Amino acid sequence: MSGKLAGRLKLSEMLGLRASYNRGFRAPSLAQIGNRVNTSTVQNGLILQTQQISSDDPRLKTLGVPDPKAEISDSYALGMTGEFGRLTATLDAFQIDIKDRIAITDGILTASYPAVAALFPGVREIRFFTNQIDTRTRGADLVLTYKAPLPGGARLGLTLAGTHAKTEVRRQKATPAALIAGASAAVRAAPLVGLTAIELIEVAQPRNKILASANVDIDRFTLTARVSYFGNVKAFSTGLNAADPNVSCDSTNRCVQTFSGKGLVDLAGTYQVAKPLSLTVGVNNLFDTYPDKWNARRFGYVGEAGSYSNGQTPYTRNAGQFGFNGTYYYASANLDF
Repeated sequence: MSGKLAGRLKLSEMLGLRASYNRGFRAPSLAQIGNRVNTSTVQNGLILQTQQISSDDPRLKTLGVPDPKAEISDSYALGMTGEFGRLTATLDAFQIDIKDRIAITDGILTASYPAVAALFPGVREIRFFTNQIDTRTRGADLVLTYKAPLPGGARLGLTLAGTHAKTEVRRQKATPAALIAGASAAVRAAPLVGLTAIELIEVAQPRNKILASANVDIDRFTLTARVSYFGNVKAFSTGLNAADPNVSCDSTNRCVQTFSGKGLVDLAGTYQVAKPLSLTVGVNNLFDTYPDKWNARRFGYVGEAGSYSNGQTPYTRNAGQFGFNGTYYYASANLDF
């Protein structure tokens, strides 16, 4: 069951308070239910398989892993709105709790899990999606907009928007007893969703984002400039060294690299040829900005990330900051019916 309750209180002609509560759900995606990936490698003359098991595989039920079910979310928001002449402002704080969030497990080595080995002969390692964790996201959004006329009938629009959001894994379910039957005490104590998967949720997305844009309408022309800032992200790799300033390591010498925040500049111009037809030319990422690369000795770092792979994969695939395609020019035509 899902639903929403919202309310607004008008404090004055300029100020207002608003609050909302929303309960929703997200059903498992097709990829989370039916995705299967098999990878084979040859070691000591033997073919060993690593498998990502589809969540509807009946062998997982034998191991005590239930079928995927919908994630349940509870969202709370409290904010203030203001209108001060040509300036409009909104500030909202929010909290999103997700129960039974679907995550992918760590690699489960069959050599360490006798019950798994019995069901997956010849397979070295398996992993799968399951409803395993509860998360909480807290943050705030600020949006400022300003509109004003310019000489000659032109119009100016300015927008400044920023968001800060932090997600934490609050709870993880116990590993099914049938899956860890016969395993060592250390294996039984290990969580099903490991640190790498948790980092993908907690620190692989920017916690801070800022967007500033300006639009000028002059007769049939519209000129747009936009600056986007993406905060730092973090990702794990072997080979990193705590002596490097952008690396932090825990007591087990498991290290993550911090990829610094960056800003991108986009420009666009649109001409309204006729009422249904407009032409646009623009450039995204004007200054050809790229994310930080993995640490490597050729760049002067002490450590070298194993994920760098001698330059074959210079950018992390375990974080989602922004793309690494560089500057992009485009032209488009839009026809409205």
